[in-house]
Amino acid sequence: MRKAFDRSLDSLGDVLEFVDVFAEQESLAGRTAFATRLVTEELFANFVRHNRGGRDRIEVDLEVEAGRLTLRLWDFGVEPFDLSYRGPVVVGKPLSERTAGGLGLHFVRSYFDELTYDYSDGTICVTAKRRL
Repeated sequence: MRKAFDRSLDSLGDVLEFVDVFAEQESLAGRTAFATRLVTEELFANFVRHNRGGRDRIEVDLEVEAGRLTLRLWDFGVEPFDLSYRGPVVVGKPLSERTAGGLGLHFVRSYFDELTYDYSDGTICVTAKRRL
C-alpha cells in the first residue's frame, strides 16, 4: 500500500491514518501496530526536518510479505543525508553527557530488525523491516 503525502509536519495526521488503515487491513495489532506508527512518524518527520531540497511530496509504502513487514519512505529531489551513520545512543547517560540527536533512530532500530538507506539521482529511500 503506497501513498504520497505533502512534505510538511502538518501531514503527520494523514500519514498515521494511512498506517492505521494498513494495520487494520493486515491485522497488525499491539506492539507491531504501535511500532509501525512510531517508526513511520519518526522517519517521515526526519525527512521533513533534515533532508535538504525536496519536492512537495514524500511517499510512504507499507507491505507484509512472507512474514515480514516492510516500510519504505521516498524523498525526491534531495541532497544525500545518510541517517544510518549514527552510532548507538547511550540512553543510560544523563542528558548533560549526551550529544543531541539520534534518539529517534534509536527507537527505529529498537522496534525494527533492519534499517537501510539508499540514495540515487536525488532520491532517498529508507527501508525498515520487521519480522512478524
